[in-house]
Amino acid sequence: MPSSGADGLGPTLPRRGVLALGLGGAVAACAGGGSGPPLRLGYQKNGVLFIAKQRGGTEGALQAAGVGRLVWSEFAAGPPLLEALAAKAIDFGSTGDAPPIFAQASGADLVYVAAVPLSGRAGALLVRRDSPFTAVADLKGRRLAYTRGSSAHVSADSLLATAGLSLKDVTSVNLGPADGAPALQRGDVDAWFTWDPFFASAERAGTARALATGVQGQRTYQFYLADRTVAETRPDQIRALLNHLRAEGAWAQAHPDEVAGIMAQATGVDVAVQRVVAERQDYAIQPINPAILADQQRLADRLAADGLASRRVTVADAAWKAGWTPA
Repeated sequence: MPSSGADGLGPTLPRRGVLALGLGGAVAACAGGGSGPPLRLGYQKNGVLFIAKQRGGTEGALQAAGVGRLVWSEFAAGPPLLEALAAKAIDFGSTGDAPPIFAQASGADLVYVAAVPLSGRAGALLVRRDSPFTAVADLKGRRLAYTRGSSAHVSADSLLATAGLSLKDVTSVNLGPADGAPALQRGDVDAWFTWDPFFASAERAGTARALATGVQGQRTYQFYLADRTVAETRPDQIRALLNHLRAEGAWAQAHPDEVAGIMAQATGVDVAVQRVVAERQDYAIQPINPAILADQQRLADRLAADGLASRRVTVADAAWKAGWTPA
C-alpha cells in the first residue's frame, strides 16, 4: 500500500520501484504486435477495463489508431495503480474518486479522460453477522477498516458523517481489500467498508451484513485517467480506447450472466457472487463535463478541509483539454 503523506493519511507517490510495490503479486502481460508504440494499461479485477481485457478484443480495436501492442498490469487497488501512473510505469488506468485527488495533491501529472457515475450499490459498511451494532452511530470508538487513500476511505468518512461522526471518532485500520473479511471475522476490527466483489462475497457467505450501503448525499464516480504526456501526444489512441470501452460497457450492461461467467473464471469467485456483482455494477462510461469536475472539486475541497489530503487541488487543472466525444 502507499506510504502516508505529511498528514498521515493521504498517500505519497514514490517514484522508485513502483511496479514492485504497486503490483503486489499481480502480473503484467503483453498482447498484440503492431508497429506503433505500446499502450500500458493498469487495471483492477473489476469494471469495464477488466471485462474488455478478458474478452480479448481490445488489441484489434486499437490497431487502427496506431497502438502497436498493449501491456496489461494488474493492481489490487487504486492508490498503487496511481503510484505507477505517477511514475510513468503505466499510461492509463481506472480508479474510484478519491485516489486521483490524493495523487494530484502529491504532484502526479495525470488527466481525467472519462467517468462512470456510480449508483453506490456496490459498496457497503459491513459488520459481523452476529454484531450488536444496528446503526452507523454505534461505531463511535470502534475499529473501522478500509483501504487508505482509496474510494473506500472517503466512503467510510461520508457514512460516518451521516451519523454525526468522523474518522476521528473511530480507530482507523488500513487494510487491503482482500484482508478485510478475515480481520472482521477474527474480531480484529468491528466494521469494514469495502466494495464488490468483496461485499457480495461476504453477503453470500453469510458471515457479514451491511450496516449501510452506498454513499449518502454525494455523487460519486469511477474515473479513467491517463498520463498527461500520453494523452496530449497520442489523443487519438486514448479516444479509440474510450470508444472501445464504452461499447464494452454497453455489452456488459446487457449481458450480466456472461459477465458473471467471465469474472468467475478470471477470479475464482463463485459465479453466483459474480452475478450479484454484475447486477450492481455501473458500466456507462461518459466524457468528463463541468458538472463532474464540480462534484470532484467539492470532494477535493472536503478532503483538504478535513486534513485527509495534503493540500487543496484544483481538479480542473487535471481535466483533459483535448477531450473525448463518443463515436
